Amino acid sequence: MRAARVIHRTGPSGVRVHEVPVPRRGGGEVLVAVRAAGVTFPDLLLSHGRYQETPALPFGLGGEFAGSVVEAPPGSPFAVGDPVVCSSPFRGFAEFAAVPVRHVLPLPRTWTSRTRRACPPTTSR
Repeated sequence: MRAARVIHRTGPSGVRVHEVPVPRRGGGEVLVAVRAAGVTFPDLLLSHGRYQETPALPFGLGGEFAGSVVEAPPGSPFAVGDPVVCSSPFRGFAEFAAVPVRHVLPLPRTWTSRTRRACPPTTSR
């Protein structure tokens, strides 16, 4: 899959798209096919190395994103195909993301994909 990753802490110029393996869903995580991701101020700070967290290079960006469930753990409130919005750092600028269930919120199926993409994940479980 493709994922945007920071390879140099020089701001947006230090971000590159790489081919990386699709993440494996761990226990308590939902695998999401990402359809849209917002660019936030923390993403910009992270790309410059000016955020309170400084992950080891290379690292992903994208803390706010929307998509659909590909895999869900047994007993979770999610099923394959459910539209969701997520708030989880370092994951959203990729084609797939493994996200803790508590950072995934369901979205109404009646919403258009355009509306779903515009919904910011301002809360988590």
